[in-house]
Formats: sequence, structure tokens, C-alpha cells
Amino acid sequence: MKSIAVAAVVMVCLFSVANASEEPEIFSEIGRLFFTDSTGIVTFNETSILYGVLIAVPLIILALLVLPALGIDLNNIFGTEKSDATPQQQYYSQFAERSLDSFSPILEMLQKAYEKYM
Repeated sequence: MKSIAVAAVVMVCLFSVANASEEPEIFSEIGRLFFTDSTGIVTFNETSILYGVLIAVPLIILALLVLPALGIDLNNIFGTEKSDATPQQQYYSQFAERSLDSFSPILEMLQKAYEKYM
């Protein structure tokens, strides 16, 4: 796991060095905040919002596909762990009792038939 993290950091560093040589004027307006006046109204560039969405959506989809492959259960990420070794034991005991209550007349009839014919 550490080797994957180290490889990812190295790749990010190499990618940033490769991008540093490109001209920054191409993306000069992406990600800028514009303060229109002294009242503090903030406006965003439409292009930066569009690029942010275009980058975020595939990353989220990729994470939803890769995380289960790595063994991370997406159902329990924000949930709480149950402390019981046997969850819902109380319900099971009630279910077993009801099952025996409905099965006891059948057992009684079988016992009477066994006594009658044996």
C-alpha cells in the first residue's frame, strides 16, 4: 500500500514538472475569483466551474468503481459499526419462539399418531 502511495506522489511530482514547462497563459482565467467591488461580492468564471465539474464527475465515478475492488465497503463508510457479535439476537429469539409455537400442534398430532399405531 505504501508503494502505491509513493508511486502516486512521484507521478504527481513528475506531472507537475511537465506542466510547469507549458505556457500558463492558456489557462490564465481558470480558477480565478473576481471581486467586483468593495462589497465583497464574489463571482466565478464559468469556465472554471465547467472544468471543475468535468474533472470531478469522472473522478467520483472512478472512485466508486475502484474502492470496492480495493476491499472498501461503500455501504459502511458513513455508517456505525454494530458492537454485538450477533446482531438482532432479540428478534431471532422471538422468531424462534413463534416458530416453535406454530410447530407444536403438528408435533402433538405426530406423537398421538405414533402412540396409536405403535
